Amino acid sequence: MSPPPRGPAERPSYARALDAYRRGDLTTALRLLDGLDFERPTILRVRVLTRLGRLPEALRAAVDAPLEDAGDRERAELNTVYADVAVRLGRDDVATALDDAQLHVDATGAHTLAAELDTIRARHALIAGELDAAETFANRVAAPGDDDASGVPHRDHVRAEAFALLSRIAQSRGRLDAAALRMRDAVDAGERAPVRDRWIVAHARDALSALQRLRGEQSS
Repeated sequence: MSPPPRGPAERPSYARALDAYRRGDLTTALRLLDGLDFERPTILRVRVLTRLGRLPEALRAAVDAPLEDAGDRERAELNTVYADVAVRLGRDDVATALDDAQLHVDATGAHTLAAELDTIRARHALIAGELDAAETFANRVAAPGDDDASGVPHRDHVRAEAFALLSRIAQSRGRLDAAALRMRDAVDAGERAPVRDRWIVAHARDALSALQRLRGEQSS
């Protein structure tokens, strides 16, 4: 017996890929970006690959991005996501990547992108063990601010990431109660965002549960 006929292949779509990315359906997001090679899909592809932990692929996608027709904000966001990948990979060009991203972001006056770049700087400082510097950057991002739609993340998404970093900083200092409070702030910021990113909220909830279990083990 022959198999039933398959429906038409799902057509590439940036809008549907972005929705899948925010739902945490990263495999679908990549599939929907297949064949879309202009700037916005390329930036989103780098973000998806980064969330999947496929960092060498994310790096290559950023390096190979077509920029001939890119606007200032697209260039700024692409430099920002490249800097994020460079930090996560511990590349030798991290300092240059951060400085280049800063120059591009400053040229646009994009507040949300600037906040995202500060979270990347906070992560870089945290990895280096520079907790005070990491806390300074993360606290600056965690402060309330308006979203200017300058990148894929909403400002509340970036604030949630900053709170999650503050939680990691507190945990590095052995302050589990403070770490749990900051992770609760991360959950709240993600849930308040007018544009829902379920991946951020789910990861913050998982981290909060792990912290609460750890606190329980230490108090027993």
